[in-house]
Amino acid sequence: MKKSSENFSDCRETRQVHRSALSDPRFRRYYPVSWFSSLGAWVLRFLLGWSAWELTHSATWVGLVGALMLAPALLLSPWFGILSDRVNPRQGLRLSMLIHSAITLTGAVATWSGWYDRTALLILAATLGVATSLHSPMRLALVPLLVPPRSLAQCSGLLCHVLQYCSHGGTCSGGRASRTGQYQRRMDGRYAAVHGVFLGSVTADGRA
Repeated sequence: MKKSSENFSDCRETRQVHRSALSDPRFRRYYPVSWFSSLGAWVLRFLLGWSAWELTHSATWVGLVGALMLAPALLLSPWFGILSDRVNPRQGLRLSMLIHSAITLTGAVATWSGWYDRTALLILAATLGVATSLHSPMRLALVPLLVPPRSLAQCSGLLCHVLQYCSHGGTCSGGRASRTGQYQRRMDGRYAAVHGVFLGSVTADGRA
């Protein structure tokens, strides 16, 4: 028992000498912008689902929009996962965020011009599903390139926190906006601004 306790102490001391993942400048730049992108993505998901209800007052349509945002991952994520090992994942991540921003701007313009209808909603939801299918494999392929292998476990923990907090925060932000009137116009603008920060940060960082 004493020997096992000593071995555990040695292992703990060995783990503690490793540097924080945030000490790497590349991950330190990537981590804060991941908050912006995740929060914006969850706000957009909420707004598309809520607008399905606002347009149709049909639970079937809400389910259909939700399915379109998720179903493409079943078919496309494996292919994008293979692709992420053959291309620069940073470029794939940029493309994903450009598509997210295009979805947002298209929704904003359609809302302002009065063209936002069921057809537009279905197209935006399906496009978001494709963008999400691209985003996840590219993000998972990029992170190991930013930090040494011994820091991957810590990076995974930090990014899991981002996902959990943003899933709640984005939903709450969208819900609050939906109660203030003209919610979609306001939140589409906020989402575009958030992703503008993300795209600007990633573009400025040639090494991320």
